Amino acid sequence: MMWRRISLVVSKYLAISLCFITVLVTTPWGTNITLTLLNNVEGITFDYKSGSLVRDVQLNAFQLQLDNLDIKITGLSTEINFACVWNKTLCIKSATADSFYLRYLSDNESNEQVSSADDSSSQLFEMPFSINADSVELKESLIVINDTEITIEQFITQLSISKSEFNFLQPRAKQLTILLVGEEQTTPVNNQSTTSLVNNTFTKLPEINLPIALNIEQLQLDSLAVDTLTVNTKVPSEKAQTSPIVDDQESKSLWLSRDNYLSATWVNTDVSISQFKTSTSAFSINQSTAKAKLLPPYQLTTHIESQLHKVSWWSEIDSSTQQLSIQGSFEDLTFDLVSKGNLALKSQGKINFIDEAMPFNLTMDAQQIPTPLSLSEYGEYSSLLLLLSGDIKQQTLDLTSQIKGYGYNNAQVKLKA
Repeated sequence: MMWRRISLVVSKYLAISLCFITVLVTTPWGTNITLTLLNNVEGITFDYKSGSLVRDVQLNAFQLQLDNLDIKITGLSTEINFACVWNKTLCIKSATADSFYLRYLSDNESNEQVSSADDSSSQLFEMPFSINADSVELKESLIVINDTEITIEQFITQLSISKSEFNFLQPRAKQLTILLVGEEQTTPVNNQSTTSLVNNTFTKLPEINLPIALNIEQLQLDSLAVDTLTVNTKVPSEKAQTSPIVDDQESKSLWLSRDNYLSATWVNTDVSISQFKTSTSAFSINQSTAKAKLLPPYQLTTHIESQLHKVSWWSEIDSSTQQLSIQGSFEDLTFDLVSKGNLALKSQGKINFIDEAMPFNLTMDAQQIPTPLSLSEYGEYSSLLLLLSGDIKQQTLDLTSQIKGYGYNNAQVKLKA
């Protein structure tokens, strides 16, 4: 009798607890109470608007603040199907947000500790449960990683997450802008320091490791822009009396393209691009594939098919097509270029970016190389054979060309230096 009473009491309180939990997640006022309780957790803030957690919750804002990470979402609306919970899967019919903001500041000390661990670089982060989203829409996104700002407009995608696999299916965005922010160097740079700077850039390449298996299928990006913003914080002497701090900014556009397409995977240090297409005012990349290992000295294999559209200073080579293959590591990188059409040539070369002298060799055989209009008065070149080798300090050149001009017709010119 006593055990029966105990079991009845336990069952009663268990049933009450389950009913209470059900009310908390299935009713609007219960959801409001739940999120209010979660606001007591340090670093987490919910601003509830309407709906219930298990169906159609809407939030005015959500914010997560950690030591190096800050995430804020405004105008969040979701439709959730909890029928998949029994399979440890969160099924989302749709999720929309007016704005998404992420700011990450890296900790140099923690990065050094992570890179020093040999076994940590190959370990993948695993989600405790799976997520399937039929539609995720972010109207405006801003991602700030150290001195890099990424702005995305109207991002839409299907999302599938299982353990370490993060799959973005048919994502699309109207515009993506990458802004690289840096300070202007005020000290003069001589030739030697410039050479050392370029060499150090390649010799000190970091290991770039992504601790998930990222898969992007058929990304469509209407517009892609890469800009730089240089900040000059030095104080000019003539303004030192009137303004204690002068903050001048100079922006430049490095890249602007349209109709971008990408399918790629990235696991740990291995990157594979199965499709990449883009178009600019001067040229277009009709097809590109690549494989890279982002572990010094970096291994790279890529093939690019491109076409020139409108080169402002050399319109005579418009509409020509190119095929470029690059293979090897940065200490032994080779390339092979073939161009057809108005500019017909073949070129091969090799360079070592790791060696301080950067030794290289280059050969180019141009069967048809039209002379730019601005230089045509000095002569026209019908063919050209170039052999160039050396390093940063000294080079050897062997040039043979057919020239028409200065009273000569198809004269052969040879030059060695």
